[in-house]
Order: sequence, then C-alpha cells, then structure tokens
Amino acid sequence: MFQDYFRSISSDKLRQPGLTRQVRGRPWTWRKSGGSGKRKSIQPSSAESNAASLRFRLSCLRKRFGVKEIDPTWPFYGVFEFAPTPQRPFWLYVTSGHSNPWHEESDGHDPASQSGAGIEFIFASAERGDWATQCLQNLLAFDLLLDVGHFPGGQPLTEGDRIPIRSPINGKENCLIRNVILSRPASLPTGFQLPSGQVDLLTFTGITDSELAFAKENGTEALIDRLQPLGFFPVTDPHRRSIT
Repeated sequence: MFQDYFRSISSDKLRQPGLTRQVRGRPWTWRKSGGSGKRKSIQPSSAESNAASLRFRLSCLRKRFGVKEIDPTWPFYGVFEFAPTPQRPFWLYVTSGHSNPWHEESDGHDPASQSGAGIEFIFASAERGDWATQCLQNLLAFDLLLDVGHFPGGQPLTEGDRIPIRSPINGKENCLIRNVILSRPASLPTGFQLPSGQVDLLTFTGITDSELAFAKENGTEALIDRLQPLGFFPVTDPHRRSIT
C-alpha cells in the first residue's frame, strides 16, 4: 500500500528515499548504510518489535480505557522508520495501516475517494529512539479509538489539533516536550495517491507546556511561526528549551 509510495518515489520529490516492503502482511524495514545507498539489511526484528509493541499497547488500552473489543485489523498497523539522508538530516517515522482499504474489495476502489481512513501520520525526530516509535504508535492508537467513538464527543485527529501527552515525550524527566501539534508542513510530504484512493499525510511536532498555552491563546499557526525559524518545526528535538 502506501509503503510502495515511499519506496518508489524519487528522493528529490519526497526529500527522503526510504525503503520499505511488506512481507507476509507485516511491515519489514530496509535500513540504508551511510551515503552509499546500498541495502544494509532487511531486519524483521525491528518491524516485528514495532508490530508487537503496538499489539501490546492495544491490549493495555483494554485495561486503561475499558476497550472491550479490538478490531482484527489493528494488530497489523505499525510504524516505519526512515534513516536520515543527505537531503533529510533527521529521522522520519511514518504510520502504516490507516490508509489500507481493509473492508473494501479491490474492484470497488474509487481513486477519487479516500483510501481507508484517508490518512497516515508522520513524526520527524532529531534523534533515533524507541521513544519516537512508541510515541507515534500511541498517537495512532488514540486516533483509532477516536474513530470508533470510544471517547464520547471526540472526533478523529485532524490538522491543527493540539494533543497533551502529559509526560515527557522521550520518557526522561528533564525533557520539556510534553505535547504535540498536528499540521501539514510544506517541507514534508502532504499526501499521495494509491489505486484505492487518496491519502493525506499529517505531521506531529512536539511542544512544551508553555508553548501549548501560547498556541491555545494565539493559535497553532502563530506558534509554528515562532518554532520554524529556530529549527524546532517540523522536527522534534526532545532536548530543546521552551521558546515561550
């Protein structure tokens, strides 16, 4: 599905030529070694741990949020990791599964409509870490629960949303990044087309508590206008200071 887009699209158009593939219905990751562009390895361990982690977190949602039924497709959602490139000097994490047309037959696809939920999420990080994968998995799981109406009155995540995480994004006490905003930065891909329909790409960016308060008062775009010149948007740096 969307992985083919990331694998086949040109690096100058995407700004990050990651390589991914599906193996037996599960996401595996090709990691590129240095600037040679040669395949270093295809590692089931990373993708398996991603998928297993998401399954584990969904089981935790049963206990924490009282989720009684897990959609049989949810364990096959995951997060792909793309290493930095000369064109993109940061780590990129992208969800998988949201844009899959799980309940549609291939002969019923309409390219003019949305594919699946019509969305995948991106998280750009200044450093590599399991925390980045886990953060994006948690946000994906949250959106899945919003989509099925688990939170009364809640709506699926969309551009401009501000989401409190209520804990340090990387799990370290001295980290000030405790929230994320959801946007469509021009410097990252904003969508793509699949045979099954259109897909939007929205990006999470980490912010501090005081920045969240500023965004609530002045708007998310006003905060982005302050973050971007300093290099704090759209890439999340868990070690940065607060700007407000």
